[in-house]
Amino acid sequence: MCVWMLLMMMMIMSLFRKEDQNLNFLFSSYHR
Repeated sequence: MCVWMLLMMMMIMSLFRKEDQNLNFLFSSYHR
């Protein structure tokens, strides 16, 4: 169970990080 929780957390964090990068990219391109 602990391993599954860790995996889920890692996946969620990676997803959030991806979205954050995309948002940053959009903002930077929009502000240009």
